[in-house]
Amino acid sequence: MQKFVFVLFASLLIPLTAAAESPLVSWAQGTFTCDNSESEIKQKQAAAAKKTLDASSFLVRQFGASKLQDFPHVCRGFQILTTANTMSVTCDDKPTLDVMLDGTPTKYPTENGKTFENVATVNGSKIVQDLRSEKGAITVTYVFSEGKLSVHKQVESDYLGVPHQHTFSYSRKAQP
Repeated sequence: MQKFVFVLFASLLIPLTAAAESPLVSWAQGTFTCDNSESEIKQKQAAAAKKTLDASSFLVRQFGASKLQDFPHVCRGFQILTTANTMSVTCDDKPTLDVMLDGTPTKYPTENGKTFENVATVNGSKIVQDLRSEKGAITVTYVFSEGKLSVHKQVESDYLGVPHQHTFSYSRKAQP
């Protein structure tokens, strides 16, 4: 009888264990729209730029103000399709990017037509892309929950007094 109970308990535990794993694949699906209005987005971008520029040198403040005002781009909406190995992300009208989630490097296009590679870090329902070069770094962190997405972007450079960063929340549109 004990053997039967153990086998029954073990067979019930296996589906519970699988369900306890990250629900990333089910949460990272669909169309997500920014929870902030256009004016709120502009205000948050301006505040982030001011904080960074206030901590930077006079020269950076002179030349950096116009560049940081709308950088990094804030997506007004995302279209996301996720499998166990890949998250396909479309931001607004930009080209779709397939972010590899299995440790395989993701290839990113550059403005000059070349590509560079980066491996995304996945921890539960959080995906981090840390893109570094000799000029600086940009880190994009996606955190998914049921019906929600939080996107944090941080730009680092030796020229900036503090990292330039902002976070925006998104809600998944209900499926018709």
